[in-house]
Amino acid sequence: MQRANKNGYSLLEVLLVMAMVVSLVALALPSWREQQYTVRRPLAWLQLQHIALAQSEYKQQTGNFATSLTQLGVPTQDDAYGYSLQVAEESHTIQAKVLSPGPSQGDKTCWQLVWSSMDGAYSLDQLGGRSNGCR
Repeated sequence: MQRANKNGYSLLEVLLVMAMVVSLVALALPSWREQQYTVRRPLAWLQLQHIALAQSEYKQQTGNFATSLTQLGVPTQDDAYGYSLQVAEESHTIQAKVLSPGPSQGDKTCWQLVWSSMDGAYSLDQLGGRSNGCR
């Protein structure tokens, strides 16, 4: 009786290895995504502070608040957040809202970051809940 020459892997071995790899990726992906969100949030906070500083400089030079981000010469969005500016008579609010679609669209806890000249900085989740836990 001749013995078969075995030069490779069986289909069962390949499927078993693929199943293990898929399982490991499925376990690691949520943690990796949350880590990406926590990296992008401080960058958005820094951009909000940059916009607030530009707004202060604009008011010092002109005596009025700028009514748009283009007047301040700052971008209206980056890869993860879109920025907006609302101006009242003696205050202003700058918002960073998660772009959808975008790399942070799954960040439901810190959906919107707000820098208010009256209230200070805070964040909102998708349901409108307010907190300071998104730094």
